[in-house]
Amino acid sequence: MLLGLKRNIIFLIVLFFAILVMRCDKTPVGYDELERDLSNPVFNEFRPTARYCYGKYSPLGDANYLVLGRNSEYESRILMKFAVDDSTVNLDSVVKVKLVLYPKRYNNISFQIHPIETSSEWKENTATWKRMDEAVPWMTDGGDYYPTVLANTTLSSDSCIIELPLNKLDTLVNHSWGIIFIAIASDTGFTTINSRSISGKSPKLVFKFRDSSITSYVPNQDCHIIDTLNLILPPTDLWLGAGFPFRTMLKFTLDTIPENVTIAYAELTINIHSHYSMSDTLSIGVWKVLEPGLNSLTKFADNISNQTQYIASTDTTVTFDIRQIVQFWNTKPDSNFGILLSVYPENYEISRVRLKTGTYLPNLKVGYILPPTGRF
Repeated sequence: MLLGLKRNIIFLIVLFFAILVMRCDKTPVGYDELERDLSNPVFNEFRPTARYCYGKYSPLGDANYLVLGRNSEYESRILMKFAVDDSTVNLDSVVKVKLVLYPKRYNNISFQIHPIETSSEWKENTATWKRMDEAVPWMTDGGDYYPTVLANTTLSSDSCIIELPLNKLDTLVNHSWGIIFIAIASDTGFTTINSRSISGKSPKLVFKFRDSSITSYVPNQDCHIIDTLNLILPPTDLWLGAGFPFRTMLKFTLDTIPENVTIAYAELTINIHSHYSMSDTLSIGVWKVLEPGLNSLTKFADNISNQTQYIASTDTTVTFDIRQIVQFWNTKPDSNFGILLSVYPENYEISRVRLKTGTYLPNLKVGYILPPTGRF
């Protein structure tokens, strides 16, 4: 009796689940309809409706490597300041002073070192070729310095020890705002040395005393400052660059794209005319412009887009996936102020990319999908 009852209960349970499975769809409700109603992507191509390119003197105090040298287009000088004064060092007891440098990439660059002469202290995070500070210009572009020569030497090895004259020690410690490295005009090329941010191999100023004790100092300020010399930027050119940054802003009018669509594809293509760089490769990034009007004061996003592209000297075309930016513009059409292209980071050595213009202007190809229909 009980056995028969159990069998009946089991049978009813199995029957219930079988009916339930047969009545259920194999896919979620609306899945097939959604799949059938999706439109094919629609593609449009756009050329810039506005463009602007500019160069600027930029502070380079946060660079890991300091650039020294010159050629027909650029010159770079190095500034250093050590926290040394006669209250911490007894100058009368010093028997030797050495400056120790660690090049990252070296070239046979001849240079001089001079004491820096200023009426106020330069600052690494704001100093440029034109200014010692954000609000204070140099008396002479490229830095103010005494004619006194502390060293005249050549940087040509993976480490460099420069002995400084003791009879100039008082000037260095008590009457200057650090030292400046200036490449000799007859030499061409560039070298890089470690900045103070490279632990263990940062520049050092080493004092040896009569009692054979030694005291070392690392810079509390250092930077390099760069000028473009004979570079002239024609108004129709589009350039990107680092060291002396060049930036290009582009505005694309996307009125033909309907609102509230899904951006499935947004590829920005730039064509390269020529390329100069101290390195074999460099990277280019895209920023979103945050306000109307394309000029050197226009604000752009602090964070770079989700994609940067590395390019080699042989590359002639570079593409960027900027779907997130175009989707943002489509969702908020009033926010489409354009994009900014630049070498990234801008403080890394010296580089320059000239883009093609005319029929080879940057091109933006956008593919979008219309919202599905027939669901309700």
